[in-house]
Amino acid sequence: MLNVTNLNVYYGDAQALWDVSFRVPPGKIVALVGSNGAGKTTTLRTISNLIKPRSGEIRIDGKITTGLPGYRVVENAVAHVPEGRQLFPLMTVYENLRVGSIIPEAKANREKTLQEMYEMFPVLYDRRNQLAETLSGGEQQMLAIARGLMLKPKLILLDEPSLGLAPLVVSQIFEVIKEVNQAGITVLLVEQNVQKSLELADEGYVLENGRVVMSGKGKDLVCDDHIRKAYLGI
Repeated sequence: MLNVTNLNVYYGDAQALWDVSFRVPPGKIVALVGSNGAGKTTTLRTISNLIKPRSGEIRIDGKITTGLPGYRVVENAVAHVPEGRQLFPLMTVYENLRVGSIIPEAKANREKTLQEMYEMFPVLYDRRNQLAETLSGGEQQMLAIARGLMLKPKLILLDEPSLGLAPLVVSQIFEVIKEVNQAGITVLLVEQNVQKSLELADEGYVLENGRVVMSGKGKDLVCDDHIRKAYLGI
């Protein structure tokens, strides 16, 4: 589904990613974990071509997407749910969801997909006429994920979906991610909640200072001594 090879990214003269390579097999959940400033968000933004890499290659379904305009990545059925949700605060829940179905294939199935989102997130149906800014943090995150799903993506990039949420809501969000994957959507999950992410993920990669330093099965990484000491406080 997604192959990232030797990605090098700079902000001006400062290098943010160093030869980052990883793969996301179709139908799987892959977690990209690490501390603040490790380069996780930069990686997702580069995959979406919001940031141009200095070198390296990105392939989606075998097609080279490196350097393409961002909208061309979206046309390859890739949805990006950004850190901080980035909703349209003065638009209603319904209007935010409609915005998500922007490519022709998604527009053609908009009403059907909308009903699917209301079934997956009943609270969004109840709040469909409310402005996005009036929702709770958890409801806003559900709306952000649902808006991404309105694209009918093959691959969804989730950037810090649990950030700033209460523990109970975090558990709900992770259940949603599992449900999304069970519906056949490949997931690349970026998270600071290392334990929950790796427990959920089929595979995981650990980023430190812009470099991939470890990789493996998610459940194996949770048990690794370095991960437990560095990220879980054990």
